Order: sequence, then C-alpha cells, then structure tokens
Amino acid sequence: MDGLALLKTQATGLRRDWNNILGDMTQEQVDYHPEGLANPISQLVVHSLGYLDTVVNKTAQGKTPIWDSGNWGTKINGIAPGRQDLAKARAAKVNLAALKEYTNQVLASVDAYLATAQPSDLDKQIPGAGGNMVPLANQLSSAIVTHFADHMGEISAIKGIKGGKGYVG
Repeated sequence: MDGLALLKTQATGLRRDWNNILGDMTQEQVDYHPEGLANPISQLVVHSLGYLDTVVNKTAQGKTPIWDSGNWGTKINGIAPGRQDLAKARAAKVNLAALKEYTNQVLASVDAYLATAQPSDLDKQIPGAGGNMVPLANQLSSAIVTHFADHMGEISAIKGIKGGKGYVG
C-alpha cells in the first residue's frame, strides 16, 4: 500500500468516528467549560478543523482556506483556528449549526483533495516547523490523522463528562 492509499484509509475511519462524535452534539456540550485548563469542545473542533483546512486547502493546493473564503469566523461566532487564549475560548458562544456546516465543508474538501491527489504529491517539499523543508506527506499525515485523532479523543472525553456518547463502539 502506498502512502496516499494509507492516508485515504485512515481518513475514512477517522471521519466516521468524528461524525459519530459530533453528530448528536448539543449546545450545552459544545459550550461546556471543563475543569482545569482544558479548552471547550467548540475551540477543539475549530482548532482541529482549521489546521486540517489550512494543510489540505492552502498548503497542499494553494487555495484560500474554507475558513477565510466562507467567512466562518463571523458565522461560528467568536473563535478562530489556531491556539487561542483560554479565557477567549471559554467566552465564545458558538453557533452549533454553523460549526457543523464548517465541519462538513472541510471534510468534503479533504475527500475531494484525496480523490485527485497522486502518490508523487506526497513528496512535494514544503516549509515545516523551524523553516526546514519537509515532504507534504508529513503535514497531511499530521492534519488528517495524528492531530485530528488527538483532539477527537479530547472532544469525546469532554462530551462524555457532559453525559454524551463519544466514540461509538
């Protein structure tokens, strides 16, 4: 199996889990402020999707990220992709319907990209952390698999604290 086929397979499984976790999310769950220094689900969702949006659309394809082209900051209300001050993240009251629509658009863009990408695309050199050049495969794997799954676990746990079901088994 080549690297692109592996990414497609992993993306399919993660997408199924992501949709199961977010599908029945309530406004109360998405706005809940976990104990300690944990971010609310709303910030974790926007952060995860924002990174995915940027890597797949801007980095891999040279397009404007969906976040920017769709004016999602205004539609979702109050939070932005990337790392954010905890107080600011907790103060935001997001529009859950808009958050789910942004989710759908980003995931559809990933599917569209993976459907047309070629295995050789993964070798393209792009700027990585610290300014070093790295293969696009590194960023795609991080955005589509590792980073996405890490935050999906956080979201699932916080949702469970609020009485919802996280991963569907």
